[in-house]
Amino acid sequence: MLMGLITYFSRANTLEAVLLPAVISTVLALRYAKEFKLSLLGPFVIGTAQSIFLSTWWESGEALSLHVFPACALMFVAMPSAWRPTWQVGYCLTFASLLLTDLVCTLRYSIDAGCLEFGFFCGVGGGGLKDALFWVPLWSAACLAGINLATAWGGATVRIRLASLFTGPRRVFS
Repeated sequence: MLMGLITYFSRANTLEAVLLPAVISTVLALRYAKEFKLSLLGPFVIGTAQSIFLSTWWESGEALSLHVFPACALMFVAMPSAWRPTWQVGYCLTFASLLLTDLVCTLRYSIDAGCLEFGFFCGVGGGGLKDALFWVPLWSAACLAGINLATAWGGATVRIRLASLFTGPRRVFS
């Protein structure tokens, strides 16, 4: 069992897609622990449940890959500014949501296939630097940082300018 874990964690893909974001998440979580709010638990649980429900397995030849919908990250970005997490907390929770989704879906697939063994998780993070476990938390953090920065610099002005992109120019009739 221990050798299986050592083999799994010594692969380059696992180091890139699982261990590197896990270390970053742990450092950020320890540093910004006071910014984790109880109000983020609901969106985290609902987003993770949606991700688990909406994920799909794709088979192409002998390759089997899991495609995950990152609902938790989208929920954090779409939240009102008073409840929206900082980019540091968003990174941690997005990574945790995706990792949990990956593990639950892999476990469920192993049970459905009737081949539940200790190494069921060995495919998690198999995409390495191309894996969603690596990129989606970064994208989530970048979006949250941008949105929070825009809100801090005068969110009303930014919202009006963004709204005008979709509504077109305003015409004043006299």
